[in-house]
Amino acid sequence: MAERITPADVAELMANPSVETQQRIAAQVASMFAAEGFSEAERRVAKDVLRAMVNRTAETVRQALSQHLRLTPILPRDVALALARDVDSVAMPILESSPALNDEDLIEILRGASEDRQVAIAKRPTVSETVSEALVDGGSQRVVTTLVNNEGARLDEQTLHKVVRAFPDDPSVQEGLVKRASLPVSVIERLITRISDTMREYLVVNHALPPELAGELIEQVRERATISMSGDCLAVDEMVRQLHAKGRLTPSIVLRAACSGDTAFFEAAMAAMTGLPMANAQILLNDAGTKGLRAIFQKAKLPEGLYPILETAVGVARETGYDGEPGDRERYQRRMLERVLTDLEDIESDNIEHLLSRLGRHYGGPGASAQSSLPR
Repeated sequence: MAERITPADVAELMANPSVETQQRIAAQVASMFAAEGFSEAERRVAKDVLRAMVNRTAETVRQALSQHLRLTPILPRDVALALARDVDSVAMPILESSPALNDEDLIEILRGASEDRQVAIAKRPTVSETVSEALVDGGSQRVVTTLVNNEGARLDEQTLHKVVRAFPDDPSVQEGLVKRASLPVSVIERLITRISDTMREYLVVNHALPPELAGELIEQVRERATISMSGDCLAVDEMVRQLHAKGRLTPSIVLRAACSGDTAFFEAAMAAMTGLPMANAQILLNDAGTKGLRAIFQKAKLPEGLYPILETAVGVARETGYDGEPGDRERYQRRMLERVLTDLEDIESDNIEHLLSRLGRHYGGPGASAQSSLPR
């Protein structure tokens, strides 16, 4: 059984506050909180001694107290807060582990906390949704990566979306999200357009995706890969013919090519789908009015709801193009999508791929309707 704190110990601490005395009494106090068989009166004495030690002992002694008491559920809250606000060597064990700190305490500590202290809180065995949101709102990449990799941290759907928006291209954050035990479908939809092929495979295999979403994910990867291979204009015609012959030249991929500014692929696709020679298809697509586009569109038998989008895409392509500067492809797509989706509320500058996917699902996918605007 642990040694009790006696009046003689307290007197010695006051009369001879050497580090050795402090360390001995610190060990006795810590053991009294961990062991059974102590009365409430004895623990009250231990708490009073502990409060005195937190304020008056050497840093090495406070470090020892912090280590010994970090898992103690009956640690007085004021003592836990004093240790948590101490120098890093004392505070870290309490910030990482102490159950004596509640959500209100942790959120207060986070205000103005250093990155290291935020990371310590993000590592806690359990982190509530409220504290997780506070960490995401004020946290760096390192803090958020630590948080999303902590399965004991609860993150609600809104906070997960904040993470995706704040770190759209960070592979360590993405990997942490993908490898969480569960994710809302809405978050998966945002992630799949940004992550690596390896992470996409992990999502499909390890998360219970609805069959439609899993199929859509696979198709998106194929479409991006297909269009990215079409940079050699001499090979585009042959590639498009092969896709058409295999039934893979879908309305969705035609839409993606038009909205991405892949003019050569788009023109070849329209020629293949109508059976027209390339020169004739180009004449119709470049007709100054809209009759040529309407005629080739109807001949291709594309979903009617796709027409307003393709009309806008062709119009933007005539007015502008890539400017040759870094990021010109994304700027071009942004101009395109802002014209097409003027009534869509969630346009975000870092989410081109998500918007292309939504357009594809609503207009170009199987069973696309004849609607002319996206549902809110």
